[in-house]
Amino acid sequence: MTSKLHTFLSALSCEQYTRLLSRSLDSKLSFSERLSFYTHHILCVVCRRYRRQILLIERMAQKVAGADYAKDKQERAGSAGGELSAEARERIESELSRELATRCNKPNG
Repeated sequence: MTSKLHTFLSALSCEQYTRLLSRSLDSKLSFSERLSFYTHHILCVVCRRYRRQILLIERMAQKVAGADYAKDKQERAGSAGGELSAEARERIESELSRELATRCNKPNG
C-alpha cells in the first residue's frame, strides 16, 4: 500500500528531483514543479539527504567565494551559461579539500 501511495503522490523520479533541485538554486520553480518537488521530498529520505548535502556545499561555496559567488549567481540567473571565476573556483576547491580532510581525520564516536 505504501509503495502504491508513493508512486501515486510522487510523479517525480529521484533523477528528476535532483534536476529540479539544481534549477531551484538558480531560479524559481513553477507552482506545479514545486508541488511535485516537495511531494517527492517528503516521501524520499535519500533525496532529502541529498538536498541537505547540496545546500551545505552551496553555503560553503558562498562562504569561500564571498562577493564573487553572489555576483556570479546573479549573472547565472540572467544567463544559463554563467560560471564562477577561476579565482572563485580555486577558493571553493581549496575550502572543500580542507573541509574533507578535516572530516576524514576526525575520530569516530
